[in-house]
Amino acid sequence: MDLIGRASNMEILQKHIPQLRFPDFLNDGEWEVKRLGEIAKVVDEKCNIGKLNIETYISTENMLQNLEGVKKATKLPDTGSFTRFQKGDILFSNIRPYLKKVWQAEFDGAASNDVIVFRALSGFDFHFVSQIIKSDSFIAHTMAGAKGVKMPRGDKNMMMDYLVCIPSLAEQRRIAACLSALDEMLSATNGKLERLKTYKKGLMQKLFPAKGKKLPELRFKEFEKDGEWQEKSLGEIGTFVRGLSYNKMEVTNNHTFTLVIRSNNIIQDGFVDCRNGLQFVTKAPTADQVLQMDDIVICLANGSSELVGKTAIFDGAYAGIATVGAFCGIYRSVCHFLI
Repeated sequence: MDLIGRASNMEILQKHIPQLRFPDFLNDGEWEVKRLGEIAKVVDEKCNIGKLNIETYISTENMLQNLEGVKKATKLPDTGSFTRFQKGDILFSNIRPYLKKVWQAEFDGAASNDVIVFRALSGFDFHFVSQIIKSDSFIAHTMAGAKGVKMPRGDKNMMMDYLVCIPSLAEQRRIAACLSALDEMLSATNGKLERLKTYKKGLMQKLFPAKGKKLPELRFKEFEKDGEWQEKSLGEIGTFVRGLSYNKMEVTNNHTFTLVIRSNNIIQDGFVDCRNGLQFVTKAPTADQVLQMDDIVICLANGSSELVGKTAIFDGAYAGIATVGAFCGIYRSVCHFLI
């Protein structure tokens, strides 16, 4: 078990001391096992639509996957009631919890009803509680009790029954400070990555011909005299395959069956994630539907319009049989060097 109890809930019941511990807490004894409901509460303070501010409104739409924070909302809803949150609260998107849309509030605001707002109780460090709710173990626990196939939602009561080991407040704060420092480093690294992505997009616009033209703005010196580029359709250099349709009775926890890649596994401008938020089905795909190295996976439809059009490359590293769901597609190019 690690510093904040990311082992299974059963392991937490069996071992109450972390593998790593700061030297000044080595003699403090075992941590105490508690339910999440004993260290945090679900905020139910409501506000009406007239209190919303686009600068501080949070919904599942503007929460980012994989613990990457939030972005500014593009619009406000027309109707509904909303949950008021304050700085330090932990916001958890309860639609498709496996997307890991969790954010510790940096300001006061209001959240949509599909966002659960957790608040640490007195005597517990809110940064420490935030790390618990962000953990893979808590996400897995939530998904184990989730209801619905296409848009699963976690059960609040089951969430609050989640077991976690808790040290003294002083040790909580020390651990939270350490992990928060790492989060800040990751955030800075992600910022650099985003700037590189922006640079790459700008460069690609110059390395490929603009619409209506047959020569790029920039060209490597050794190819300057090679003449115009040829215009071809995607259908001439590759094929498109629609994803696998299946029903909830065909979903299984047995990882020896077919892995189905869904929108949450598509890392924009990157590679397909075959490690997190996985779904397996007993239904076998056709030969064409089986993912091959360098296939491009595309999200074709989704309840969130922002996910439509996401693309990622399948690197072939997954050892078993993998395909994509019916809301996704595969583009298989014969020109792998262009991917």
